[in-house]
Amino acid sequence: MLANIVGRYSLRFSLSALFAVLAVLASAVVGTVGYIQSAGEMRQSIARELGLIASNQAQLVNDYEQRLNEAITNMSGGAMVPNSLAELSIGFNVERKRQENIDTFRNSGATPEERAQFAGRNRNVSIYEWKHSEVHNSLFSYWKDLGLSDLYLIDDKGNIVYTVTKSEEFMQNLQASEFGSLNRFFQSIMAGEATSLSSKGFERFPVGGPSLILAHGVERKSTFGLAEGEVAPPMAVVAFRVSAIKFSEMFARQQLDPQSRSILMTDASGQVVASSDGRKRPEPLDLSALKPGDDGISHGLIEDTQGFGTSLAAASDVDFDGRTFHVITLYEQDAAMAGVSNMGLTMAGLTLAALILVSITGMIFSNIVARPINVLTEDMRRLADGDLQNAAYDYDLRNEIGSMASAVEIFREQALEKRRIEGETEQMRNRSESERAEREAVTAQDNEARRHALDTLGTALKSLSAGNISHRIAMPFAAEFDQLRLDYNEAAEKLADALYQAARSADSICLSSAEVSNAAGDLAKRTETQAASIEQSSDTLSQIASNASEVAGRTDQVQSIVNHAQKEAAESAEIVDRAMNAMREIEESSDEITQIVSVINEIAFQTNLLALNAGVEAARAGDAGKGFGVVAQEVRELAQRCGDAAGEIRGLITRSVEKVKSGSVLVSDTGDTLKRIVSEVADISEHVTAITLSMRSQSDGLSQVSSTMRMMDQETQKNAAIAEESTAGSQVLAGEAAALNRQLSQFDVSAAEEMASIADAA
Repeated sequence: MLANIVGRYSLRFSLSALFAVLAVLASAVVGTVGYIQSAGEMRQSIARELGLIASNQAQLVNDYEQRLNEAITNMSGGAMVPNSLAELSIGFNVERKRQENIDTFRNSGATPEERAQFAGRNRNVSIYEWKHSEVHNSLFSYWKDLGLSDLYLIDDKGNIVYTVTKSEEFMQNLQASEFGSLNRFFQSIMAGEATSLSSKGFERFPVGGPSLILAHGVERKSTFGLAEGEVAPPMAVVAFRVSAIKFSEMFARQQLDPQSRSILMTDASGQVVASSDGRKRPEPLDLSALKPGDDGISHGLIEDTQGFGTSLAAASDVDFDGRTFHVITLYEQDAAMAGVSNMGLTMAGLTLAALILVSITGMIFSNIVARPINVLTEDMRRLADGDLQNAAYDYDLRNEIGSMASAVEIFREQALEKRRIEGETEQMRNRSESERAEREAVTAQDNEARRHALDTLGTALKSLSAGNISHRIAMPFAAEFDQLRLDYNEAAEKLADALYQAARSADSICLSSAEVSNAAGDLAKRTETQAASIEQSSDTLSQIASNASEVAGRTDQVQSIVNHAQKEAAESAEIVDRAMNAMREIEESSDEITQIVSVINEIAFQTNLLALNAGVEAARAGDAGKGFGVVAQEVRELAQRCGDAAGEIRGLITRSVEKVKSGSVLVSDTGDTLKRIVSEVADISEHVTAITLSMRSQSDGLSQVSSTMRMMDQETQKNAAIAEESTAGSQVLAGEAAALNRQLSQFDVSAAEEMASIADAA
């Protein structure tokens, strides 16, 4: 059916239409497959990216919780909180001082961050401010480094005696305030139910909104007043609070586009507690469409009606003390797939451009294909009409059309050949008749001239076979045979001359071979004498080369001994260097110990001063401060003993440093001496190496000379043998020359001798 349809139209139109249809089908298939594949790959790529972000953020949350637990454990077990708790509690127990501290610190800034920068006043400070200024910098570093919302110190009576930000909870009692979760943790830890507690996720808090709270007890060091086996309750509780806003800030550091992407944290019900885009989502999200994958990451679509709308999502779980939360990464679906839509439009445009290009290419190609066929058709029409001379087609093409054209060309060439053969046949018939009559007349004349030439040549050859090489043919032959006469005469002349020259050469060879035989004999005798002398010289050189090689070997042994001595001296110098380094390290350590002793001495002095101030304060307190005065006196005596011990240690270290310096000088002198020894051994090694190289060079040279002498001996012996063979050959040559003279005497070469005599005389 397709053939019938194509047959109704011209080949040019059919090919163009076929190219257009194929281009449309190919573009549609490639575009559709490419769009579907690209959309799938884009969705998979976005899912992997969202999953990676969700997993990384969940890991950050887990790592952050672990850091909080480690930090609160370290702080609770340290000495800073127990040492400062008593002075900080004083500011709470006196109502007037408590209110004064609240006013001082709450008025130090308008925001929590500004108040956190304030450590205390420089003058007219209370005991609370003095102690606060000592511990605040350290606690402020915890607050800043961990990104806390606030940090609390709570004494055993539930008083919040310290916070970093000095918000509403500062200087409040937990039992008389609204800080329920913090009070619950405090009561449990003080009752001994747990050492540390953390909230199961984010709990409501009157300051800063929903927060994650961690609390840890501070162990009481003193067991005074306790019965045997009784466990002392904690002396205080340290608490950290991290609001959900801090997690939102953590997620916002990813710098995602807030118009289309966000990171959320939700509880198990889908209630959003933190988000990177800052949008309020009071209603919980429907997480039922998220399906868990093999990597532990859940993927799917979420209807974020309070945010982006339909969004691609990936979720990873985090755990807060047994309660599961989800870290979810959202990507608004239209924005995520915008690249695929743009790619679809691009592919449609490219498909249209390809269709136009293929259509134009099809028209050009169909024109190229149809034109040779049209030309070939015209040639076939002229051939049918008898026009064999005009051919417009290019018959060099190698395709099917070229094969058709070649067949047509064969028909045309055969027709031309037929015409040519018919004309040549007629011409050949006419020439053959005239040539036959001429050949018959010439044949009779040639037979007579041939007979005369053969008879004359026969007579001359008989004379030549009889030994008469002087015979010549004087009478000319017919023109076509006269060249035979001239060739015979020339050959006889050259033969006579060659025989004469051979006779003379044979005589000369006889004389020369006798002279060569005598000279070869003398050469053989002299060669034998020379070979004996060379053999003696070769033996002498071999002995010299052996002695030189032995000297070179002993020089190598000396070189090895010198190298070993140099290595030992270098190792000794290296040991001395290490000893000098150790002396320097000892001096440095002594200096560090001296600095530490100075610090201890300074601490003892400050402790003595503090104890003196404490004694003064105890004296002012009267009877109530007597016990404290006794303790202050004991501390002063302890500080004095520490100072004395530090002085003794400093003296011992000073004497040790002097001894070390004296030893360092001796070791340094030893090192210099060893370095000089190493340098001198190196010089000896260089001289021995030079001697070794020289001896090896001499040994190699003598070996080469000895080898050359042996080769000369062999060649001389070969020359003697060749001289003997030459003598024998010259004798054989003389015999052969005599035999040649006997053979040449059979020919008459008198005419050649006369011609040679005439030439010599001239």
